[in-house]
Amino acid sequence: MELMELKLSTSEFVREMEMVLSLPKNHRAKHFLCTAFCNYYSQSYDQSVDLTQMDFIDTQFKQLFVNLVLLRHRGFRGDDELYQLSRRCKAFLDS
Repeated sequence: MELMELKLSTSEFVREMEMVLSLPKNHRAKHFLCTAFCNYYSQSYDQSVDLTQMDFIDTQFKQLFVNLVLLRHRGFRGDDELYQLSRRCKAFLDS
């Protein structure tokens, strides 16, 4: 059994999310993680997150979601990196 890598730094998290953004447009994890990130990062984003979608994504993406929740709980750091990521995620979701 593989250990989950939790508590990624902001830079590591952004790198992982950049990898998610490079996935095909119809990839379920891409839509789920971008929606979750936009909702957790920006209070003004109003698209709901369907947590049942976690059942249909690979473990590596589940780990990334858990890291997203931990980052939000600790307080987001690295505003410029996260802001740029939120813009890219919103652009994907709005396309």
